[in-house]
Amino acid sequence: MDRFYTTLDVVDYLGKHDFGVYGMIMKNRGKLSDQMQLEIGSLAMHESLFYKSLKRNILLTVWRDSKVLHLVSNIGDDSIGITQRRIKKSESYTREEVPCPNTVKTYSQTSRGVDLLDQMIGYYNANIRLKKWYKSIILHLLQVSLYNSFLLYNNASRTKINFINFQENIIRELLAPTRIAKTVLFTPQKKLQKVEPIIMEPIPGLCKLVKQFKRYCYICEKTGTVRRQTTYYCSTHEKSVCVIPCYDIHIRNMHI
Repeated sequence: MDRFYTTLDVVDYLGKHDFGVYGMIMKNRGKLSDQMQLEIGSLAMHESLFYKSLKRNILLTVWRDSKVLHLVSNIGDDSIGITQRRIKKSESYTREEVPCPNTVKTYSQTSRGVDLLDQMIGYYNANIRLKKWYKSIILHLLQVSLYNSFLLYNNASRTKINFINFQENIIRELLAPTRIAKTVLFTPQKKLQKVEPIIMEPIPGLCKLVKQFKRYCYICEKTGTVRRQTTYYCSTHEKSVCVIPCYDIHIRNMHI
C-alpha cells in the first residue's frame, strides 16, 4: 500500500475483512510515544525495531537503511532475514549482505502499482511550480498516462526499453511535424524593410478619435479574435477601438 493512503485505521479495517496489508506509513501517522521516538532515534545502520499493538492486529516495523523506514502490516512477523545492499567504501561501492526485516523484504518484492508509478515519475518529474494549480494536475495526469502507455508498450513489444528512452521517442515523434513546418515557414529570405503603418484619418462628421487610458477594443471582443487594449476612443459613438485594423471596420459598420 502506498504511504499516502496508509493509516492504522485503514490497516485495521482491511485486516478485519481478511485483506493482508504491507504498507509504508508516514511518521506522524504512526502514533509513536516519546519513548518509541527515542528508541527509533538511537537506531544504528541496518538495525530494526518491532512494535506490536495490544488492541489491534498491527505490527510496526522500523528499519534504518539510508533513512528510517516505518512499515505497518497485519500479516507480518518480527523475523529478520538477509538482503544485499550497496555499501560505499573509500571511493567505490561494494555489495554486502546486511540484516533486514522480512516484512520490509516482502514489501519491496510485492510493491507495484501506485508505489512504482510514483517512483518512476519522481525520477523524471516534469511538474514545476505554477501559479495556476490546475496546470500542475494536468501535467501529473499526462505523466501518469505516459507511464501507463510505457507499460502497455513493453508488454506488447518484443524489445524492451526503459522509461526515459520511451519518453524521448514520444517527444521526437511529437516534434517531427513541427520541424517540417518550421523548414517550410522559415526558409531564408531577404531582409524586409521596415514600413510605417498607414493610419486612416477620421471621417468628418462620423467619428472623432481621442486618446484616453487603455481599454479593450470592442471590435476584437465581438469578432472573437485576440483581445487587444487600445488608447484610442471614438467619442462620437463612445467606443474603444484599435486604430489598425478595427477602426476601418468601425466606420463601415456603425451597427456593430
